[in-house]
Amino acid sequence: MKNTDIDKLLKSNNQENINLYFSQVLSKTKDLDKENNRIAFFLILLIFIYYLTDFAAIDSINLGFLSIKNVESIKIFIPLIFSFIIFRFVVINSHKAELKKIIRKIAFEHFKFDNQNLDILYTDDFSRTVMPVSIYDELNKFDFKTNVGCLNSLIMIPLVAVPALAISISPFVIEWFWLKPMIIDFKNLEFISKTIVILTIWIMILSLVYFLKTMILGVREEQEPTGNTV
Repeated sequence: MKNTDIDKLLKSNNQENINLYFSQVLSKTKDLDKENNRIAFFLILLIFIYYLTDFAAIDSINLGFLSIKNVESIKIFIPLIFSFIIFRFVVINSHKAELKKIIRKIAFEHFKFDNQNLDILYTDDFSRTVMPVSIYDELNKFDFKTNVGCLNSLIMIPLVAVPALAISISPFVIEWFWLKPMIIDFKNLEFISKTIVILTIWIMILSLVYFLKTMILGVREEQEPTGNTV
């Protein structure tokens, strides 16, 4: 949803409708936060299962809710499943960013909370206190998000920005390490393996394009004058 669409929505509805909409947006952010936690769990689980297959003594896994009889046979499918979960993760976080933008607008327009000078990459204190707890947002509530405190910025950049970036790109790096041997030996692979490699690469490219396109459109929109006044 564009900024102009959000402004139009807020101006064309009464306070009761806006309160209802605000409640639904907050509820959805909580649902997406739970979904993100599940995705993180399954990504870690897939990594765990993939490298377990390197141990010849292990031929089955039983985690209570999940029982795998032949670990080696599913290894070739893990990169494809992993890529789909990554795509799901990218889409969910893009949608979550859109909800965060709506909350920022409601905070400014209806709660008179001044957040217009804060960079879109950071979460204002109003949004931070009504949305599910985020370690990244909690760390960024310090002076790192302002023009004050150079020393604090020098400390927070390696402590917050660098680890956050590393965590964000690590699934793509892991996927690349998994695919690289298969790409090199592509002509010798069986049909099913070739199909999996092609589908996995297609999904990963789709994830990157979706992420970059969303980010570029978001930055471009934030650079446009809004004309908002308190």
